[in-house]
Amino acid sequence: MPSRRLALLGFAAVLVVGLLGLLAASLTTKSRIVQSLGVAPIYPVAPLHPGGGTVCEDPIAVSDPITNVQFNVGTQGKPGVPLDVTLYRSHGAQLSSGHVMGGWIDNGTPQ
Repeated sequence: MPSRRLALLGFAAVLVVGLLGLLAASLTTKSRIVQSLGVAPIYPVAPLHPGGGTVCEDPIAVSDPITNVQFNVGTQGKPGVPLDVTLYRSHGAQLSSGHVMGGWIDNGTPQ
């Protein structure tokens, strides 16, 4: 029976160390990102042409209330055009909208 007791103590020790590690990581994380769609801003996902166009990502399940939305837009070194962004519920009701002024620089910073 000592080996069973030793195994149980070892499991408990690993569990406690793991929980302490998670606690330490959560206390030192300073990100305000609540949720991400997991799309890496490395290559274009959907083309959006100046002069009008729509790009959709549907549906997106959210776990917490959202106060802002950020996304990457590539312009291949040209000044960014004005962008209008509108968020809709899955049944079509508009949630919110926003505007990004033209002239922004494509330097990898989300809009």
